[in-house]
Amino acid sequence: MGREYPGDRGLPIGYVEKYSGGRALIRLTSETVPGRGDGLFFQGNGMGIRLGDHLLDGGILSIPSKPVTPGSRVYLTGRRELQKLTEKLRSSHPPHLWDVELRFIATEGGEVHLTAEWSMDGRILRESIETKFERALRRPLASDTIREQLLKAGDKPFRLSFAEFRYPGGLFHPISGLNALRRELLSRVEKRIIDEKRSEKVKEKKSSEKVSEGFSRKSATGGGDGGPCISAYVEDLPSLEMALMAGAGRVYFEPQIHTDFRKCDWNDVRSILREASNIAAGYDAEFVWKWPDITHDWLLRRLLKIEDEMCLNIMVGGCGIPGLIEGDVRIYGSSALNIYNSISAMLMSESFHMLTASPELSREDLRGMEGKIEIPVHGNLTAMVTRDNPWRLVPHRFSTRSKSRWALKDSRGAIFPLNQLMGCETTIMNSKETCLIDFLPSLMEWGFRNFSIDCRIQSPERTGELVESYIEALETPERIGDIKKRIVGDAEYGITASHFRYGLRE
Repeated sequence: MGREYPGDRGLPIGYVEKYSGGRALIRLTSETVPGRGDGLFFQGNGMGIRLGDHLLDGGILSIPSKPVTPGSRVYLTGRRELQKLTEKLRSSHPPHLWDVELRFIATEGGEVHLTAEWSMDGRILRESIETKFERALRRPLASDTIREQLLKAGDKPFRLSFAEFRYPGGLFHPISGLNALRRELLSRVEKRIIDEKRSEKVKEKKSSEKVSEGFSRKSATGGGDGGPCISAYVEDLPSLEMALMAGAGRVYFEPQIHTDFRKCDWNDVRSILREASNIAAGYDAEFVWKWPDITHDWLLRRLLKIEDEMCLNIMVGGCGIPGLIEGDVRIYGSSALNIYNSISAMLMSESFHMLTASPELSREDLRGMEGKIEIPVHGNLTAMVTRDNPWRLVPHRFSTRSKSRWALKDSRGAIFPLNQLMGCETTIMNSKETCLIDFLPSLMEWGFRNFSIDCRIQSPERTGELVESYIEALETPERIGDIKKRIVGDAEYGITASHFRYGLRE
């Protein structure tokens, strides 16, 4: 995270030992020695230069420069040799281009037909567009002008040529209009190629017997009686109890152990896990200890030691962790496993009791998906996980209320809540809450029975309200409209269903 200067900071190679006579003497501390044409950056002065005449003597690099502050760190920001290598690789490995032939046919009356044709898997595909040119009053379009504008592919992966070009002359159309015509046609071609590729994948999926052999449709059931189950992600004991009181059938408990975000320390989680497990034991619900999705070696050792002592059901985000767990416990897979289709679900099903579908899936992607899958239906999705600790920027004298929620604010005023994981990473969460309550009837119709609500940054009261609302929506789907209004009214920064509606194609 470069807070002082924008752009690439580069590789630290040394520091300014002395400045004298118009030359900076740099003590090199890296095995990488800069050469002619390389870029250097002086941190203390915020100055960048391109290396020209220089002298190297016993680990001291002497270069002509403007005044720089002794002690300033020096970074290598660019290598001329690497740039030449990159250019060579780019020229020797051109990107895949689609050969597209254009047919431009214009009539005397100004009717214009523009068609694109290309070959794909032995088939000839076509996309066409029609428009109208006007009769020219003074300056008609020349044939060469039309050809030149229509053959510009820009950044699209197309190699364009004309298979047919018929133009009677005497017509007029703005150059901007020709460009818009070309962009619209190429956009249709691009979308058609993507749709055809996606269609092929769907056909492969439907024809694959491996999926149906891996598991049956009945594996999507939820509760013990086959009914739907609402689970909740929580991070503190009050929210845990509120979720259970509201009727959650399963709780994923990821304890928030850092009381002061400006000091990332490790506290013993055994006591809070015992207390949480004891609370859950008083309800007809399953208690699951959720681990951070990122588990560094030092953290993994501590988590495994606690798990060995307590034998709790756990949720993890790494496909190798089940092989490290001893004992008869259920292991759930979080969304970090990126379960994107039935095949990935089948491959993971032997190691996990239940898997979480990727929150980036659209309804088209989810329809027909098989396996014991849980669908995230509400909550602020994770936008980024970073090892940077923004709270270290806050002065120690700065005090806040114990219940304060920290967030980042972007240039448009959107608020992105922050959370800190057990491994000291910072999670930046989406500003808007994902809300799929409208689609619960469809999801039930498709065979899904397990639905999760992420309440880790919600208040205990809001947690209880969300769990109750989704249970009510499952029991009385005719009231979903009114229930949604209640949810939207309490969502501080609004709701969205963008991924579910459009997936990643938009």
